[in-house]
Amino acid sequence: MQTIRLALLGDTMLGRGVAETLRELPASALLDPAVVALAAAADLTLANLECCISERGDPFPGRVFHFRAPPQAVEVLALLGVDCVTLANNHALDFGPQALLDTFSFLEEAGIAWVGAGSDLEQARQPVTLQARGMRLAVVALSDHPTEYAAERDRPPEAVGDRPGD
Repeated sequence: MQTIRLALLGDTMLGRGVAETLRELPASALLDPAVVALAAAADLTLANLECCISERGDPFPGRVFHFRAPPQAVEVLALLGVDCVTLANNHALDFGPQALLDTFSFLEEAGIAWVGAGSDLEQARQPVTLQARGMRLAVVALSDHPTEYAAERDRPPEAVGDRPGD
């Protein structure tokens, strides 16, 4: 029986203090070699990206925390060999739709797939299929909060997660 090894990185925070450090040091300086080795041993690596990657946008009103990483943050994901990030979470839209669209662009340039967000409702709900060692893995990502970030048919750029009843 064929098997694949998955590395699931959980909430990956590249904003706040990490973002400040990324402006001064190379991405490799942030990573413990043991973590890089573990991720490299996996056939597929997935992470929940707990921020947007952008220099643009304004903080979403009414939220206490706003997480945004600079463009070079995508290098951290690439060094870890991340194949796909989930964006259906409570921070993908912290700096608005333009910052989310920037995130898509930076991920695409790095060859990293994303799931759980999109430029429209259909893309936000679309699974991503990854392949390794002749096997396929379908990845979906949904979130139940915050509801103001939920995908809606009439709000294309802010298509993150899913709202119950849609």
